[in-house]
Amino acid sequence: MIKNIKIFLLVAIILALFLFGCAQQQGTQGTGTEKSPAPAAETTEKPAPKEEPVVFSPLKFTYVNKNYGPQGQESTRYVIYYLEKEQKCSSKDAVAGILQSYDEKDSPERSYWAKVTLYKDDGELGSSEGIGKSELAFDDAKSSKNEFDNITQLNLIFHAAGKNFNSSEAWTSEMPVLLKNVYYNGAVIGNVLGDFSITKKGLSDKYLEKCTEFAVNIKSSTGFGGQLLMCVADKNNSLGLPYVVSLSSPDMNNGPNYELESIEKKSSGITFYPQCMEPFYCKMPALMSEQEKSACGTAGKAVNEIRDDKGCITGDECITMLEFAKKKLMESQNPSCPEPSNEIAQEALKCIQSSSQPKEIKNNEMGCITTLKC
Repeated sequence: MIKNIKIFLLVAIILALFLFGCAQQQGTQGTGTEKSPAPAAETTEKPAPKEEPVVFSPLKFTYVNKNYGPQGQESTRYVIYYLEKEQKCSSKDAVAGILQSYDEKDSPERSYWAKVTLYKDDGELGSSEGIGKSELAFDDAKSSKNEFDNITQLNLIFHAAGKNFNSSEAWTSEMPVLLKNVYYNGAVIGNVLGDFSITKKGLSDKYLEKCTEFAVNIKSSTGFGGQLLMCVADKNNSLGLPYVVSLSSPDMNNGPNYELESIEKKSSGITFYPQCMEPFYCKMPALMSEQEKSACGTAGKAVNEIRDDKGCITGDECITMLEFAKKKLMESQNPSCPEPSNEIAQEALKCIQSSSQPKEIKNNEMGCITTLKC
């Protein structure tokens, strides 16, 4: 019996050793059912966040013009640009808006109104003719000459010379940039044919906005000549292009002078149909010689500029002083207004001859002068 038990134990031990050896061999060779190492996690690039389009906020630019008037009489006039809506005009990026202008002695409701379009690529400014406030709601305004070119005046001077101020070397050059034989029929400096010399003076922070000051020297055979100082904000601003912050004429009494008083993120609140007003440039007219002008003054008359329906000067004429007064009155009111009466013109002539301001001016809702007392 004991012998049988011993034989059974021996067989069991041999079998155990055999099984243990097989297990070790399988452990070395792999069972085929063991888990494979986890594959490396694939790194998927997250798409770059989409840039949200910048939504244009309406802007209101308010300029204060000093020494405004046909004879340089001291007065203050507000020139306001409401830049309301971005749009494409002839495939160009542009901003459509409204221009409002009024004398500080008048009610803002008796303003000069026009539609404007500001082109971002070079700062050109298109304008309609003067229209009634209610006409801003329609789509039939006609492009015309700028009657107020404050906001991008230096851009417009460069464009008249066939250049782009936005990318001009004037921003970096230590030498004057010369623009020769340029005809510029501007609202602020008038009818100029001649040469411009523009020199960067440096940065200034004494105005509403930090800006670069430029000395603009003008040598003209007609109209304005002398030096202007313009301070211009660069294009890194809420508008996206340069605009004039200040203009002065330090060498002249009663010369051009205006300054940006405020910039607000504000709409006009006026019912307005946006249009693409095309920039309009006048051609150089044939004008009287200095000798002819002198003879006209000696005869007790005045030299008056003749303008076409776009507001461009096409020539000049020698007319009586009363006719001259009427012409100046018509230029200061809505183009659709009737000719002022002789009584109003006589009062205006008194102011012109005495270089004084009117004591009283009244306009109707269309901006037509109904009363004037000097």
